[in-house]
Amino acid sequence: MNLPEQFATWLASAQTDPFAYQENNYHNTVIRVPKNADFDYLYCQRNYGEPGIERGTKFAYAGLYCKRDGKLYDGQYDIRALGELEELTRNGAERLQNRLKTEVRQAVEATIGNDRSKLDVELDEYRAEQLAHFTKHSATTAARRTFLGGEDGTFPYRCRYRPTQWTEESLLEYILDPADYVRWEADGYLHGHAEDVLQAFLENDVLREEYHVIIENPRHRAHYIKRIIDATTTTAAKTFRVTICRDGTEMTFKTAANEFRHDCEYSYHAYNMPSVDRQAFERWFGSHGVYHPEEILRIEYGRSMVYEREG
Repeated sequence: MNLPEQFATWLASAQTDPFAYQENNYHNTVIRVPKNADFDYLYCQRNYGEPGIERGTKFAYAGLYCKRDGKLYDGQYDIRALGELEELTRNGAERLQNRLKTEVRQAVEATIGNDRSKLDVELDEYRAEQLAHFTKHSATTAARRTFLGGEDGTFPYRCRYRPTQWTEESLLEYILDPADYVRWEADGYLHGHAEDVLQAFLENDVLREEYHVIIENPRHRAHYIKRIIDATTTTAAKTFRVTICRDGTEMTFKTAANEFRHDCEYSYHAYNMPSVDRQAFERWFGSHGVYHPEEILRIEYGRSMVYEREG
């Protein structure tokens, strides 16, 4: 029987004697402290040199053993070598909290069903101000990023539930009955955050309007950005030769390829050009010059035309 199997047998047997093992030159001693009928807390003392427990050396929290399902949870460093690493990692407290967040959000979205008629509330003054701020400062950017990401622009309701940090008891409650805990959290969120749900619906309305502004205008800057991103990410080139046209004047220069492989938001910058090209650009268009996606006529790599502006 290997060491992990010995440790698993010790856990399942509910022995009160410590479990000792050696890891390189370190001697580890694990003890269990009963929490209740379902859980034991595990603590470990790690000593260098002689085996055994040393007076004055602290025991560090090492994990949580659930007697009901026989699994280890929240495993810390000192016992990870003793259990299945994947299992301990998967059952870490932080991972469980992320799992809870996903499960509750899915439960809330399934209950709402993207149907705002189930909400019998109105926005309070604070949330109305948040909606106005979102409409003025964030919606255009969010819609553009959605378009550039290739999403369809339907903007279904997405729950914004965030779990609070585990308390001593809430983690244990979730481990014992995850489904019931998720239902309880989802019901609580719907009961206490109906205004937040409505705000999310109204923000999605604004996003759809901004998204359609992009879709309905083929000369919208976002279309140029997306075509440039799509074209330049198909090659491993480190530099491109770029030709732009401004006010009837064409100019060709070299610049870093990564300049075009992300959302530039508004413009591209001259500082990624070689110094000779940057100086020439600034003589034509001024210092700290920028150029815009719709001004780009061609992007070339070697003898290949990577991108050519439509029309």
